[in-house]
Amino acid sequence: MNRFSLEVKVGLVVTATVALVILFLFLLGDYNPFSTTFRIYAVHNYVGGIELGSPVRVAGAKVGKVAAIRFFEAGHPFPGGPVSLSLEFLIDKRAKHLIRRDSKFFINFEGLIGGKYIEIVPGSPDSPELEDGAEVRGVDPPRLEQLLSQGFDIFERVADLLDQLGLDDREKLKAALSNLVTISEDLRVITGEVRGNISPMMADLRLTLHDAQPLLTQAQVVLRDLNNITSELGQVQPAQKREVKDKLNELLASVDSLTATIARLDRITAQLEQETQGLTRDQISRAIREILQQEGITVNVGKISGKPRYPPP
Repeated sequence: MNRFSLEVKVGLVVTATVALVILFLFLLGDYNPFSTTFRIYAVHNYVGGIELGSPVRVAGAKVGKVAAIRFFEAGHPFPGGPVSLSLEFLIDKRAKHLIRRDSKFFINFEGLIGGKYIEIVPGSPDSPELEDGAEVRGVDPPRLEQLLSQGFDIFERVADLLDQLGLDDREKLKAALSNLVTISEDLRVITGEVRGNISPMMADLRLTLHDAQPLLTQAQVVLRDLNNITSELGQVQPAQKREVKDKLNELLASVDSLTATIARLDRITAQLEQETQGLTRDQISRAIREILQQEGITVNVGKISGKPRYPPP
């Protein structure tokens, strides 16, 4: 009986230990007995500090981890250029429909001092899904330390160049920088003035368009009337058409004559204004008679005789 009790106790301890290990792995995300996963391999030349267990996210949500890192020999061939290493991703199959041929695999940083993770950008619906075990080309992250090193190198070269400049060269450089500042200020003032002028111009344009709307309406009415007239003229007899044409010609001639008369009156008015400056009433009357006589018009007491000389057509 005691022997049986001891075996039961040992079995319970072992079972509890295994259960605790499974629970611990489940909480860490390394093992989930209720989900299925698939594998994808992304090749890179530089991974920027990615480690085993680094999270893999799709559209910002964690769906897996980096399960393995494998290094290639130098110059390992791959479409698009040789690569140095491969990252193995273990991803939840629930996100499989989002990972497609045109998906992008980035290495991102969780803030300035945070860890690194894999970010997968979902592909387009027209692109086929990636199969289990597919190998893709990942996007290499920028090498910040290399950029900083190049920046320091550039600053050192600029400092050396400034040290080599003479006094005259430094004065010229200061003058050039001062001119650049002046030009920038002038451009700012000019753009401000242009913006100030554009607003009134736009307001005038809107007002002009608003005023032109009635004219457009009237033009539409005139065009409609002309259309009706042409339709009616199409039913007129040839003799009547000739009569209408003659009347139109007479009307046009009258309009031309009236236009010429108005022009002559404008000239006479301008000449009168010029001739009558500083004159008395009698002098003005005499000047008017002379001007009218030059135009072929005789002024008598109570009536005007003579035929005006119209300009030749």
